[in-house]
Amino acid sequence: MRSQTHHRHTIILSLALLSLPLGTAAQPSSSAASGSVPAGGMRSEVTLDLRTAAVVPTPALQADAPAHRALLTMTAGAGVVRVGQFHADASIHIDTVEIAVDEPEMVGDEASLATHDLWLGSTTDGWTLQVASAQAGAVTQPSDVLGTVLLAHTTAATSAATLAAGIVPAGADGGRLVLRWGSHEWTTDVRFSAPRDLAPRPRESGKGNDRPFEFDSTDDQRSSRLATRDMATVTLPDGVRLGVVYPKGLAVEDRDFAHLVSVAPDAVVRVGAGAVIRLDHNVPLRFGAVTLGTGNVGLTGSPGAYGLWLKRTATGWRLVFNDEPDAWGTQHDPAFDTAEVDLVYTQADDSSRALSASVVMTATDQGRFTLVWGPHEWTTGFALAR
Repeated sequence: MRSQTHHRHTIILSLALLSLPLGTAAQPSSSAASGSVPAGGMRSEVTLDLRTAAVVPTPALQADAPAHRALLTMTAGAGVVRVGQFHADASIHIDTVEIAVDEPEMVGDEASLATHDLWLGSTTDGWTLQVASAQAGAVTQPSDVLGTVLLAHTTAATSAATLAAGIVPAGADGGRLVLRWGSHEWTTDVRFSAPRDLAPRPRESGKGNDRPFEFDSTDDQRSSRLATRDMATVTLPDGVRLGVVYPKGLAVEDRDFAHLVSVAPDAVVRVGAGAVIRLDHNVPLRFGAVTLGTGNVGLTGSPGAYGLWLKRTATGWRLVFNDEPDAWGTQHDPAFDTAEVDLVYTQADDSSRALSASVVMTATDQGRFTLVWGPHEWTTGFALAR
């Protein structure tokens, strides 16, 4: 077992990371710039290689409302419904539609996000998503449509009475936009167009950057954290926040991925090139019969923070929750395991995806954890235990 000194250092590091906001380095401080969570809504956000994308679904869109029944049953003449807004601070594609984003404007010390409306419609071929210019207020038709994509559709196992939306990262440059409404789930690809330009801001000769002595180092800590990790978060209007942080750059060409096929039953997957995947949450979460509380590595009332380990079994895979959220990827200590749950395992056509992890909401109080690596995909559902 690891020494008490090592565990104490892990707790100190965990508390330092828990002091950081669950938002990303590019999250604006101005609600006008960010399109922040409206009353009754939610926000799903990812940061991939310091590039941020977010989706904010239109709040309180009810599946059983008479105005929406024609659309959800693909009845002719159903029209379109604005289902949310999409935000990005770098150029990005939603399927074939490109959202070109120039160097983001600064609001104080934060970068603003370009905002576009998302409209759900239907044709004889299926449901569509229109990407259009953002409009304020209650509008019924899109304006300045950039393009329209055909959505992939599946019938959900459980019904979502209220519209939910999220972004699931799958690889280093993008992932999937997911919409859940009624018994329907729609998805489409999202992909950043280019790496983040990390060129320093120009300085005027002979002048430095003024910084007061009592500066807040939170932004510096967050930027340092995201230099080696990517992040997916969910924010709800009542202050509920969930986040997954995972090491970036764990590609399928690396030896860590090659070791995946040789993991023995009842052993966890270890990686030498990054820290363990970390789950943060400020309300208890229920995964099946397992409830994860808050305050597990800090003071009473502090957020929950768990390391997530992928475990092979004789018949499948499980997700292990561990009380060392900042252990290195080779340093699993079973003495700190809290619980484990079964995972649903599937394979996708894309075998090139770097390791990615996320949480998204699929209903008002329910969500889904997803882990992706190469063609492999593992998922499990959870609920807010509040």
